[in-house]
Amino acid sequence: MNRVPFNGSDRSRRGIAILLAITATIPLIGVTGTVLMIAVRQRQQVEESVVVAMARDAAASGAQDAMAKLTMDADFTGTYDLAIGGGQAEVTVTDWETDGIDNDGDGRVDDVLEADYVGISSVGSVNVARDALGNVVETAARSVQKTAGVITKKVRLSLPVEAAFYVDDPLATFTYSGTSFTIDGNDENVDGTKGPKPALPGMGTPGDPKSLAGQFSKAQKSKVTGMGGPPSVLTVADIDLESEIRHLGSLATITWSGMDEKVSNAQIGDYDNLVPVIAHAKGNLTMSGGSKGCGVLVVDGDLVLSGNFDFVGVILVAGSVTFNGGGGKKNLHGALLTPGTISGSDGSMGGSIELQYSSQAVDILQSMLSDGVELLSWTQS
Repeated sequence: MNRVPFNGSDRSRRGIAILLAITATIPLIGVTGTVLMIAVRQRQQVEESVVVAMARDAAASGAQDAMAKLTMDADFTGTYDLAIGGGQAEVTVTDWETDGIDNDGDGRVDDVLEADYVGISSVGSVNVARDALGNVVETAARSVQKTAGVITKKVRLSLPVEAAFYVDDPLATFTYSGTSFTIDGNDENVDGTKGPKPALPGMGTPGDPKSLAGQFSKAQKSKVTGMGGPPSVLTVADIDLESEIRHLGSLATITWSGMDEKVSNAQIGDYDNLVPVIAHAKGNLTMSGGSKGCGVLVVDGDLVLSGNFDFVGVILVAGSVTFNGGGGKKNLHGALLTPGTISGSDGSMGGSIELQYSSQAVDILQSMLSDGVELLSWTQS
């Protein structure tokens, strides 16, 4: 048998080669570990940015929801929770005029300069849990809270009043019975004293007023007073009555949805304390008994008034207005706007009827009723 002689130098070379190979892998393991750490960190950053974005979106959505509520009801206040996708928002709506805080930093609390301002705070949360007392507690998932702060201001109602009685169609046909009615464009306060503003026409129309003025008898002409009278029937600025009826109806807090509503002894707002509301009849409306109110009455169909009726404010009617007699007295301090016909069972406008322009009545509505809110500032953190 032939034997290969042992060579120590060969073994040494093999050992060195193995050692070099092992040593060469050590940097590769280190590089792989570093890459893994970078990947984990990047994934964590992405996850965190996603959760932060979700919390910000929840806060913004909560603030937008509150603004939508204020558009429908400018007097809305309070705190509520809103679930939004994977997050939630705690929304607080505060009226600066009554919150007991010096919001504008002038050293005075709930002063006149804070009137009409409404603050919104919306805290958006993702993966946030609360205990029984409402305190935030830790969760296993990444938790984030972000806030949206909004300042809004109430937009006061603006009412188009050009005459005590505005008739959209200058060719509308009217018949009047007797001389117990009055249509007066002279400004009068609700208590019957002289008002502060100049007189308006008793009756106004955007077209030629001759046809309307010619429908009064000689004895009746003195019953239509105001600017340029008697009879005070003049051309006034055109009012988009259809648009006004649609818009004001959308703001109503009292609604009759039937196509032919009949209401007895209706109470619209607070007549005695002059606290107005907006009421809307989506069809025809008949009021009888001793109805009274303060505010804006919007009727999409015909309005029939029977018995006693006392109202402070503005009435807008898309159809005809019927004043039924029979002993009831009907008083309106403010203005009446209609496109069409006045008719009634006693010969159209009969009995004791007083349509009286009152800037005070209009001012009460415009100062106390809101037409939504406008955005003043929006901040997020």
